[in-house]
Amino acid sequence: MLTLVIPVKFYHPALEILMTQFNCKQALESLGPVKVVIICDRTQSDLKKLAARFENIALVAPPAGGRGAALAKGGAHVNHGWMLFVHSDTCFQDDYLGEIAGFMKGKHDR
Repeated sequence: MLTLVIPVKFYHPALEILMTQFNCKQALESLGPVKVVIICDRTQSDLKKLAARFENIALVAPPAGGRGAALAKGGAHVNHGWMLFVHSDTCFQDDYLGEIAGFMKGKHDR
């Protein structure tokens, strides 16, 4: 299983695209179910709406400290499989599913 860990200070429209990219039929076939952990201020209405639309999202309150502390807290919520840390405005290239699946299956040695 793959878990995306995304530290978010403010909602970014690219999050919608990112969630769609990892919830489409091709993603499920290539990667299996994808869990998403978003470290954020859970009172932000846009993020709450996003979490309501995609059942695989967990909103986690941010810790004291900066981005590193947020990434560590998000990583602590992953208890199996692979983690992929991304920024909230990340947009993947067309071949992202094959590349990620290849790493998960051990086909890449980088």
